Amino acid sequence: VDSLFRVNHTDPWVWGDKYRTSRSISMQNTRSSGNAVHGKAIDEGAQDGTSASTSDGGVVIHRLMGGVEYSRPLSVTGWNGVHPAPCSEAAPVPPGGRAPPGDPALPGDPAPSGNPTLVPPLGALFLRPLVLCPGFVWTLLMRGKANQSESGSSGTTLGSLLGTMGMTWQRAGVKDDHSRPLLVDAYGSPLTFSGTLSDLSFVSLLRLVYNPTKTDSQLVLSTEQALPLKPDWLNFNRMQVRADRTIRLGPARLSLLGKGGAIIGDLPPYEAFPIGGTNSVRGYEEGAVGSGRNYVVVSSELHIPLVSPLEGALFADYGSDLDSGSSVLGDPA
Repeated sequence: VDSLFRVNHTDPWVWGDKYRTSRSISMQNTRSSGNAVHGKAIDEGAQDGTSASTSDGGVVIHRLMGGVEYSRPLSVTGWNGVHPAPCSEAAPVPPGGRAPPGDPALPGDPAPSGNPTLVPPLGALFLRPLVLCPGFVWTLLMRGKANQSESGSSGTTLGSLLGTMGMTWQRAGVKDDHSRPLLVDAYGSPLTFSGTLSDLSFVSLLRLVYNPTKTDSQLVLSTEQALPLKPDWLNFNRMQVRADRTIRLGPARLSLLGKGGAIIGDLPPYEAFPIGGTNSVRGYEEGAVGSGRNYVVVSSELHIPLVSPLEGALFADYGSDLDSGSSVLGDPA
């Protein structure tokens, strides 16, 4: 039976930081089943139809984790010649939605003639969050409305961007249902990368979440780097991308989702991307379709309203390990 015990403390605004940085500190102990990947199928198991696995006690992955994450808005403005007031500026929006005097000129701002710069230099996306207050999303929206009401033209509004950095320590091992340590699965394949009872890792995280303003969609990019602070600690890099969008089709709505990832370096079998489960290819247990060093999953779901508050849904899922299953230690797929 899967279980999770977690203690978490979240400060939504650390010491009144002007960038509105939030902090989350957590410790957790989890137990998750690995039978779908490391246990034998029913037709390979015992004669009574039960699933057979190492020591006939199931495969349970134990993780003890502790970490801290910091998040802050890296707001992306509309590149229509309008940018918010600096942190020291608290004046209301002036008529016409123009920036108040003293607003810093940054790369991507319009020339003095007022011609808009619709496509900003890449560097400007990184310079703005360092110079301006994160509250400029609200400022931008207010000024954008003022511009639209007076000129009748809409500016180019990119949306909001949230950045997260964090560090996590983890000790992971595999046991059976009776808490007896396991080193190999039902097929004789290793269950830890180190070959010992547990693997240790210290992982740094960088995640960006982008929410466009005019569409019901989201883009998430993340990368994790395991730092080998000791020779026997794991060393790998894990990259993931996720994009989703909801499209209105009259009273119905269509939800589209695509995600993928890749792992470079050390890869314990329990860290491979599982394909199958409620958040992947539905109708299968987690990892029952396969597991790999790389993966891609796409989903579509059509929601049709029936009688309020009931609605029906049709969905289709597809997942693949991109032929990377054999690169996982022991080839558990």
